[in-house]
Amino acid sequence: MVIDFFAPWCKACPKAAQKMDELAEKHSGRCQFVLVCVDGSIEEARKFATTHGIQRCIVTAVVDEDAPQSYGVSGLPHTTVIAPSGKVAKNGNHTEVTLPDDLDAVLGTEEAILPAPRQSRVSEEYRRLEKEDPLLKENPKRWVMFPLQHPEVWEMYKKHEASFWTAEEIDLAQDSKDWVNLNEGEQHFIKHVLAFFAASDGIVLENLASQFSSEIQIPEARAFYGFQIAMENIHSETYSLLIEQYIKDPKERENLFDAIHTMPPVREKAHWAVQWMNREASFAERLVAFAAVEGVLFSGSFCAIFWLKKRGLMPGLTFSNELISRDEGLHADFACLLYQMMRVL
Repeated sequence: MVIDFFAPWCKACPKAAQKMDELAEKHSGRCQFVLVCVDGSIEEARKFATTHGIQRCIVTAVVDEDAPQSYGVSGLPHTTVIAPSGKVAKNGNHTEVTLPDDLDAVLGTEEAILPAPRQSRVSEEYRRLEKEDPLLKENPKRWVMFPLQHPEVWEMYKKHEASFWTAEEIDLAQDSKDWVNLNEGEQHFIKHVLAFFAASDGIVLENLASQFSSEIQIPEARAFYGFQIAMENIHSETYSLLIEQYIKDPKERENLFDAIHTMPPVREKAHWAVQWMNREASFAERLVAFAAVEGVLFSGSFCAIFWLKKRGLMPGLTFSNELISRDEGLHADFACLLYQMMRVL
């Protein structure tokens, strides 16, 4: 969050407020920009915003008279940059706080953007016990697949292998004709669904590659995760192709590809998922969290696309949705299987 303290009579404040408004457009969905009037009513603050063309910032007036003092406001305009963690990152006048550089520095830190999950006594106990769990304990035989020790896990891998498909199998010839016949609200809805999927698959991919596939010690499960990584790449490719097919405006297309930063609902879901990539939480907790991502968060969006199939529209999109939803259901089932197999639970 960036707070700009101002007063209607301040000659330098309009320019500072307009700069804040420009940054609010650039960082939409990533950061809130607030203009706080320290000498005047809320009506005067709104009049100031209208007069100077402020449209994207939140405009308010001081309710607590001690607020400016608590932030060390001694001159106007005064800017305070607060990191997502709640800590004040930068605070001072225009010579002490440089925008957008100071804001970019705060937004560029993983610690500031991505919160860690809350720890509990149960989580700490699970992490201690997991060190001796056969699924996670170092396995000197993990380099060789046979002889199979976990046939139920191997069966899941073979089931996934048998369901292999590629993005080239999706025919989008009819979709473009159907797309132009959707009303504005329907197009808006589908755009947001695709943007959510495009962003989320990348998170699932990173978690598999950097966390689960190296933590799990049985080769049958590693085989499944390896194949899941391949399929998640195909899902990601498919959603990107769909967005490119339907959205012709380059700026809007880029906005959808960058949905984690431009669409607050997508960003909130993404941040919830990313926090469970932190190994401070137990493997069991993280396993359940990502089962929820693929088995719960994705389900509503899958249903939204099935609504189009029911209407006989966009066969390419709906066929890809059938394939991807089948894969994601299998991924959630696999997570549940591993959870059931863990000895510490």
